[in-house]
Amino acid sequence: MDIVRPSLKLPIRQEAETDVDWRLAIASVISSKSAIFELDRGLIFRYGLPHLPATVDEIQAAETRLGRELESNLRAFLQFANGIPAVTGNDELFGTSDLGQGGKWQGFAEYAQMLGVETPGFPSNAIPIGGSLEDASLVTLGAGSRPAVVTWFYAGQRADQWANLYDYLWAAVRLNEINLRDIGGDTALRRAVNDVRLLSGLPPLPVTRST
Repeated sequence: MDIVRPSLKLPIRQEAETDVDWRLAIASVISSKSAIFELDRGLIFRYGLPHLPATVDEIQAAETRLGRELESNLRAFLQFANGIPAVTGNDELFGTSDLGQGGKWQGFAEYAQMLGVETPGFPSNAIPIGGSLEDASLVTLGAGSRPAVVTWFYAGQRADQWANLYDYLWAAVRLNEINLRDIGGDTALRRAVNDVRLLSGLPPLPVTRST
């Protein structure tokens, strides 16, 4: 079942170092995804809790496989959550075990290589850090150890871009809130949720009436 994902055309922001609160950002992602899960029971959008923080050894092993230091925001994120199975829509954010090895990495790397050849403006030397191959969605992170640009590609096109990984997480929260609002309204997404609930033996969502 195809679900149209709303586009987030947000300006690239620069966050002051003192504004960064990874715990709050990760908790907000999970809170917004959990609110969606209460309605769709994971039948439309993937759901999963963050993995435990990465160890120093796990981070260093990932850097060895990649042949370079992890970007500073990615390293900071991994010290609070070693990947999130569902950050927004069906997209995931990789943990250290996904970086530079395995079938998942290979699939995303091949998709990134294809986009790099065919897509204008593809960031040079970027690496995949998440997405959903089933949805033709890819999230990349620019090169370097300092905070780098995060770019989201959807259906073979560059859909959005943020100054850093922290900003991307907050954009994911906003996208989850949009999906949650659409499920609550008279939309195709709400109808799709009701369809899969009925097929799974669950009652349809209650009708909401404005006061």
